[in-house]
Amino acid sequence: AARVAGLEMVSFLTNNLGACTSTAEMRRLLSDAFAAGHTACLKIYDTLQPRGGTYKYPGEGSPHVDEYQICKQRGQFVAKDAEGDPQPLEFGATATIALLRGDDLFVAWAGDSSAVLLFEPDDSSTGKHHTAQLLTVPHNGNNPLERERILRHYTPHTEVMEDGYI
Repeated sequence: AARVAGLEMVSFLTNNLGACTSTAEMRRLLSDAFAAGHTACLKIYDTLQPRGGTYKYPGEGSPHVDEYQICKQRGQFVAKDAEGDPQPLEFGATATIALLRGDDLFVAWAGDSSAVLLFEPDDSSTGKHHTAQLLTVPHNGNNPLERERILRHYTPHTEVMEDGYI
């Protein structure tokens, strides 16, 4: 899902970046790029077919590998584990885009990904060689403001679990 979203966002930005001349247009462009990435992720479900056999997660070589079977149950795709317990088939992706245009830095992010700006101070007398500044806040259910936004805009289709998982 992350690869699909990332490729779509890069394509969208590449095709539309030249038209942006203002900060407001750049904000809209980044928002639209994330929307295009999200739509591309959702299309994965459109082409998914139930299949026999199993798939392994997280994959060969991992210390713990679970096997699942993809099937449809009551019109929804589910992954059944070895015991036959169905779990909603879901995926998640995070993304951060940083775009430097002239002297302006535009940062957009979704999910738990972060962006940190590292820069050299103007005054070297402080003894610090570099300063770091976090540019993002978590987009997850553990962030009270984000939790409130998610529940306000996406209820009843979305639930935020106690551990912050959406």
